[in-house]
Amino acid sequence: MTAGNPCSSRRRLFMTPIAALAASTISRRSHYAAVSAFQLPGRALVVNKRALSQLPRRLENHDVIDGPIPPSRRCSISQLHRSSIDHEPGNRAHTSRLLATAADAEFGDLRRLVSEAKELTERNTASCPPITTLENQVADLERESSDPSFWDDPNSSRTKEVNKLLGRSTRLLARLKRWEELVGECNAALSLLEELREAGEDDEDTIKLIMEECTADVNMLVEDGKLYELESLLSGPYDDRPARLLLTAGAGGTEACDWVDMLMRMYTRHAEKMGYKVTIEDTTAGDVVGYKSVEMLVQGSNAYGWLRAEKGAHRLVRLSPFNANNKRQTTFGGVDVMPVLDDEEVAEVDVPD
Repeated sequence: MTAGNPCSSRRRLFMTPIAALAASTISRRSHYAAVSAFQLPGRALVVNKRALSQLPRRLENHDVIDGPIPPSRRCSISQLHRSSIDHEPGNRAHTSRLLATAADAEFGDLRRLVSEAKELTERNTASCPPITTLENQVADLERESSDPSFWDDPNSSRTKEVNKLLGRSTRLLARLKRWEELVGECNAALSLLEELREAGEDDEDTIKLIMEECTADVNMLVEDGKLYELESLLSGPYDDRPARLLLTAGAGGTEACDWVDMLMRMYTRHAEKMGYKVTIEDTTAGDVVGYKSVEMLVQGSNAYGWLRAEKGAHRLVRLSPFNANNKRQTTFGGVDVMPVLDDEEVAEVDVPD
C-alpha cells in the first residue's frame, strides 16, 4: 500500500499499513504528524524520505520503524490528537477517521485479551469444586475446629489433617471468588466501552481510564490463572509438605564454601518471594568464608513440590576472587531436598538392615 507523495522523491521507506490515510493529504508543514501516526498499533505507513529529513525533530531513538510496531512505540489516541495532522481544514475528516480506526484497534485488542483470560479462567474453574461445595466444606471444618475438645491434642493426626484441609479450602475459595470478581469487572468495562462507542462519546480521559483498569484486571486474571495451572501439576504424594534442604560444599575449597553461601541466600530469597517461611536449622562455617554445609527448613503451600527439582549438583564457573592469579575456577555444591513427613508416615517407612 502506498500513500500520496507530499514531497516528490525517488526513494520511499515502506512501513507497516494506517497513516497512509493521513500521508495522502499531509502537507509539508505537518510531516511530523504523519510519522507520529505510523506508531499506531500494528499499522503501516509509507513515508517519503525527504519528508523524514525535514522533520522538526527526530523520533525518540530512531527515525523510522521498519516492520511491526513494538508496543513500547505505540502512541495513544490522545497523543495522536495532539499531533499536527489537522493543520489544514481539509485534513480534519481524515483525522477523525484515523482516531476512530485507532480506537477500534485498541478496543479489539482489549476484547481479545479478555476473551482469552475468560477461557483460561473457565478451564481452571472446571477443575475445581463448585463454590457452594467449598463454602460448605469450610463451614464444616470451622465448626469442628471451634469445638473446645478439638484442641485437647494439638499434635493428633486429625487436628493436623483438619487444619491442612481448612487452609487449603479457604485459599481455593478466596481464589475462585477473586476470579469471579475480576471476570465481572472485565465484562462491565467492555460493556461500558461499547456503550460509549455507540453513543459517540469522545471523552478520551474516561475511555483511557476504563481501558487501563480493564487491562490491569485482565493481567491479574491471566497471571494468577497460569500460576494455578502450574500449581495443579504439583500433585505428587509429598508435594504439599514442607521441604528440608541440605547444602554441602563440593570440590573447590574456599570457593565451594562461598558458593554454598550464595546458594543459601538464593533459596532464602526465592522462598520469601513465594511467601514461604525459611528457618536455618544448622550451619557449618567454612575456614575462610561461606559455609561447608547448611540445613534449611522451608514451610509453605507445596514447598516440596516447588523445590524438589533443585536436588543435584550445582556448578559455578567464575574468576575466583580467592585465587591470587585470578584464574577461572569451577566449583560444585550439592543440594539435597527431602519432604518433612509426619510421625505416623515415618513409622510406615521400611528401613533396610
